[in-house]
Amino acid sequence: MGVYVEIVSSDVNKREGRNEGGHWISRTQEAFVHQGGPYPTPFTLRLDENQLPYQPGRYLFGPGSFRIGKWGLELSRELSLVPLGDALKRLGEASKLSVAA
Repeated sequence: MGVYVEIVSSDVNKREGRNEGGHWISRTQEAFVHQGGPYPTPFTLRLDENQLPYQPGRYLFGPGSFRIGKWGLELSRELSLVPLGDALKRLGEASKLSVAA
């Protein structure tokens, strides 16, 4: 299998404070990216202020998760995840489409 993300807990880490710009809130969730090696790589997934946490399971990166930056393809700050089952279902539906020339 290619690259996928695994969420093992729906726990959200919340931090808040004040600075010159006012009150701020940071919400994150722990995740692991599987890249084909023997061990997954942990990373912190940022959540929007009112976004529900991702439930435990396997995910693929969703639309808008990557951007072209100064050094090429980069992971976007607007990272989104799509449940693996949903992504495979959409892929199966897309493969049934034909393009007329």
